[in-house]
Amino acid sequence: MSQKIADEKKKSCYKHASRETSLACGRCGRPICWECLVDAPVGFQCRKCTGQKSKPSGAVRKVHRRNRLKRGLVKVAKTLVVLALVASATVVYIRTQRTAPAPDAGGAAAVATAPIPGPAEDPAGFRFLEVDARTGQPLRFNPCRTIEYVVNVEGAPAGGLSAVNAAVDQISKATGIAFVSAGITSERGLADRQNYQPNYYGDKWAPILIGWLPLGQGAGAGHGFAGVGGPSRPVPSGNTWVYVSGKVLMNSDDKVPPAFIQGVVMHELGHVLGLDHVTSAGNVMNPAGNMVPNQPWGSGDLAGLQKVGKAAGCLGEPKPSATS
Repeated sequence: MSQKIADEKKKSCYKHASRETSLACGRCGRPICWECLVDAPVGFQCRKCTGQKSKPSGAVRKVHRRNRLKRGLVKVAKTLVVLALVASATVVYIRTQRTAPAPDAGGAAAVATAPIPGPAEDPAGFRFLEVDARTGQPLRFNPCRTIEYVVNVEGAPAGGLSAVNAAVDQISKATGIAFVSAGITSERGLADRQNYQPNYYGDKWAPILIGWLPLGQGAGAGHGFAGVGGPSRPVPSGNTWVYVSGKVLMNSDDKVPPAFIQGVVMHELGHVLGLDHVTSAGNVMNPAGNMVPNQPWGSGDLAGLQKVGKAAGCLGEPKPSATS
């Protein structure tokens, strides 16, 4: 059986431009790859010349089956990788924004009722992560104390620390809460973060942690999986609950432009203080609305932050301990 060589130099298949080949149709001379090869009565020919009437030879059919199998396995592998990234991002997100369990029966906090997820979005354009089951009031920090924050700058892009400080300044102005930097930390905070970490921060509630970690690519919609944030587990205080710490993890795998980092950090700090996502346009807490240079708060954001800020009044707060 004869076959014609296209040229000593390889050419691209006439049908699959990305495939180089040294084979050519014995009738018209077109460069052909293995998939386009047909076992014709005289030599190999392209499918166009044979009108697709001839079937590939047995050897070629095996190549086709093997290639189809490889392509199928590649698709399955890619799908599994994407699902794994989404699952990892979901686990991180849920851990940072979970509902606290009911207190142990008979314990000091037995008078408090376990918090429940916040109600539907308010017409004003805000929504809470969790509320007190008895009163319907949002769970929040005690706005009458100074709240510290620390930054892990490992993996941070240029201008990242400045963007963090600017975002903290914006949320402080919107809530009336005094935030103060407690410096740089080596804590990474990927696991279930504890409210009380004396080895890191001494005998006080752990500061809000802000840092960058490689959390995967393409795990979110829109601009990607830019970050996650939320309060740590609330602690019982009298007959209610109060947040005392939290974290913001920016995704170092998602290259957010420096001008947009401030808005993303503001969005995640909104979660830390107790706000949930909203659908109202023009608000930072709308997942699609926080990628704007020099991001301003929307009217819904400001209304919600007032209800978790100093205007909502002071809260009692237990002393930190290893059981918190």
